[in-house]
Amino acid sequence: MAGKLTEKELNDVAVQMMDYLSETKINSLEKVLKQYGFPKGMYSYGKAKDGAICLINNGFSWETFFYERREKIDQQSFDNALDACLSVIDGICEDPDERKQMEESFHKEISSTERNEISSSAFGKALKKALSSVAVL
Repeated sequence: MAGKLTEKELNDVAVQMMDYLSETKINSLEKVLKQYGFPKGMYSYGKAKDGAICLINNGFSWETFFYERREKIDQQSFDNALDACLSVIDGICEDPDERKQMEESFHKEISSTERNEISSSAFGKALKKALSSVAVL
């Protein structure tokens, strides 16, 4: 028996969805960077690492920057993980043709991963429940 979700439950599902989709993008980015031969030491997710391009979610936005000697260089701020991930690709890959190929691979990886994960995961079930309850409101 499907019941309506409370506003708090809907909000919780929305937050989980955003976190999940952001993580999917980060995982896709790491997979593409590895596929193109960029070693893990060249980038960092979640913390500043000396000599690396860093991607950090500060809770309100996403930041990218090159970190060197405790200094953030070329710092940029983004409203979403997708744009931040694309900024990492832009910063790590100097060749424009390879960068374009990496961006295409990244978008394909995201689409494939999100489609597969959402359809088969507990998150997908929770999302379907939330969406069906919204339709009844």
